[in-house]
This record gives sequence, structure tokens and C-alpha cells, in this order.
Amino acid sequence: MKKTFVLLFMLLFLFSLSFADSFTDAIQELAMRTACAGQYIKEESEDGPCISMSDYYTQKLFTSEISQETNTSTKSSTFSGVCFDFAYYAWNYIKDNLSYFNSCGMIENQFWLAGVDDDSSLITLSKPTTKDNASSFLNGVPIKTYGEDSKRNIKAHKKTDGERATHHSWIWIERKDKVWFWIDPTWTDNLGYVVYGYVDANGEEIQCRPDSKYCVNFPDSLETLPTAPQMAEEDIPTSPQPPSSPKQSIKTNRESSSSNNSVSGGSSWVPFVPFIDEYYPIFFSVDFPVSDIVKNATKTGKLGFAIDLATLSWDSTFMWGLEYIINLEDGNNLHSLLFQVNFPWRLFSNLAWYFGGGLGVRFDFSNDDWIPTVQDGLAGDNKFAWKIDTGFLINISKLFTKIEFSYNNVIGFSTSLGVGFSFREY
Repeated sequence: MKKTFVLLFMLLFLFSLSFADSFTDAIQELAMRTACAGQYIKEESEDGPCISMSDYYTQKLFTSEISQETNTSTKSSTFSGVCFDFAYYAWNYIKDNLSYFNSCGMIENQFWLAGVDDDSSLITLSKPTTKDNASSFLNGVPIKTYGEDSKRNIKAHKKTDGERATHHSWIWIERKDKVWFWIDPTWTDNLGYVVYGYVDANGEEIQCRPDSKYCVNFPDSLETLPTAPQMAEEDIPTSPQPPSSPKQSIKTNRESSSSNNSVSGGSSWVPFVPFIDEYYPIFFSVDFPVSDIVKNATKTGKLGFAIDLATLSWDSTFMWGLEYIINLEDGNNLHSLLFQVNFPWRLFSNLAWYFGGGLGVRFDFSNDDWIPTVQDGLAGDNKFAWKIDTGFLINISKLFTKIEFSYNNVIGFSTSLGVGFSFREY
């Protein structure tokens, strides 16, 4: 029995090491790929002309030597620009290859554009979005930030002269053990080696020693850099468990940051970015009377059909739609159309609870006046239709399930099952 436990422990340990290695390999290769695709050029910025720096990585290098070493595709698009363009290219590459980076250890959709202005100790996280949702535009790209919720009191990584980065852009990526990593594709291209690292417990971006297979220039100074922390090491900082609401999580982290960057229980603090994954799903659902379910008898005389559109983002959660309900049993010919509104609250990244209701009209075509008759369990004999409801939204990436419990004055207590698909995701 002891041998079995020892063997199991060793397998789990080796798995955690391979998981960590695959993650750091993936983000280092991303920095290298971006550097190969990009050509750093002079651009006019708010501070005047930028200085064109060295361009160690080239398209030719990627398609020959490096691609053979890493077994990656030899195809790579090219672009010219400054630091934001490098970061934007890397962000889009992750977005287009989510399944790969998730399998390597990234938390789903936790990858961000990171940037600083004059203050190198204040990093702002953002994501590309649509023009309508944009907070600002950088190099013509619509970018969304979340006010104070996007700001992190983290010291940016250092340049070769020891000064911290200012007026710069790069990428943040969260690993599954809640450790935040960063890569700087621009400096990777400028220096000839992968510039990457993680955020430590003291609120500082620490640069790690890159793997030489991703470097075309490897100065002796890199040997003094620490290696990347392995998955689930004891000294790896972890985020505190999120409190009851995402905004409370941010409040807690800010308080922790202002008190020596620690939380109760001695845990170290790193920035907790709540689920700002944005979905815009459309739902199709069917309503069944609870009485039929209890009797284990599915009938077609009492049914509801609904279509809903939802906005599930950090600063806006809303769902509205139309529902058509019929009651054709017991001599009825009752039809109803309701406009419904619901207010979701995201409990976790893949789970939301909502409540709301609907208003509309109902007609009973079994009589000449189309006036509904009073029925057991259904209130009123007028043409006014209403419902109240509550339910849950569950998603795996862009695929959604909707489970609802409601009461309406057409078929009474009912439950609804629906499926949805997010046609836009940021």
C-alpha cells in the first residue's frame, strides 16, 4: 500500500512539473514568435519620436532555425510597430489558440494587455473590444479598461539599466495555480532573449531566466536571474479566495495591498482579477409545467417557447427576450406573448444567477371575447399576462445552458431548459 501511495505521489509531482514547464515553454515561445513577426520601428508618440532599437528576431529566423527546434509552424504573419503592437499581436495569438494555452496551464481567458504611463508602479490591465465598448483607442485599436478596477499597484519589470518600464505595453497571463506571469515581446525582440517573469508576493514583476533555446542572444547576466516558480511550490504566492462578490474581491485586494501586501493567515497577495470575460449569448428555451413533470407526463398542450439575448460583462449584466406561452388543455385555447427582463449576477466565471420577470398580453380564443376564464391555480380573468422567474446560466466557453423556475398566469408554475451560444466574446 505504501508503495502505491509513493508511486502516486511521484506521478502527481512529475505531472505538476511538466505542467509548469509546458506553461513557461508556451509563453516563452509566444514571446519569441511575436518578436520574430514584429519589426520595431520609429513612431510618433505623446513623448515624441521613439528610438528604433535592435531587432534580433526576424521572420527568416522563425521559419528556419527556431521552428525546427520547437517543432512549431513555419508560418507567421508580420507587422511593424511599437510596444503596443507587439503586445496586441501576442494577445490575439493567445485568443486564437485558447485551447492550446489552456492545456498548458493558463486559466481560461485570463490574459490581458498590461501597460504603464509615467508611474512604473501602477499597471493598467485592459482588453481589446469593439468600438462601441471602447474606453480608449491605442494605435487605432479599441481598448476597454474598467476604471479603478483595472489598476494594479505592481512595480513594473526593469530595463537593462535598472530603471523600471514606463510608457510601455506587454502581456499578463494567469496560471492555474493563481500565479500571474508576464511576457514582454518588445524587449524580447530588442534584446535577443525572452524577457518574461512572474508577479511576486511583494507586488513586483520579477524577471526570470529564459530557456536558451528561445534566445538568439544569451549574455552572462541572464545566469543570475531566478528560474520560474514551479506549479504548486510552497513559496508561490496565491490569490486569496474571492469574497462574496467580485467588487468586494477588488476591495479586499486593495486593502491587502495597502497593509504590507498580505492577507489573513499569512498568505501572500498577488492581484486577483475577477472574471471580466465578456459574453453576449443568445438563448433558446422551452417551458414545461411543473405539474406535468411531477406526474411524469410530458404534454404538448401547455408549453412556452422563449428567445433571450444577454450581456454578461464586468460592468453590465442584462438579459431580455420574448416568450410565447400556450395552454390548450381542459377546453382552453389560451395564448400569451410576454416581454421579459432579467438581471444576472455572475457568481463564478462559468455560473450566473438571475432573477426577473415579464409582462404581456394573453387571449383565450375559446370564446368570442377572447377573455381568459378563471382557472384553478391561475390568477385573474383579464388579458394581462405576467411572470416572475429565477434561474441559472452555466457556460463552458461560448456554450451556455439556461435553467429557470417561474410562475406565470398562463400555465402556472413551470421550469424551463434552454441552450445558448455566445456569438461575441472578448
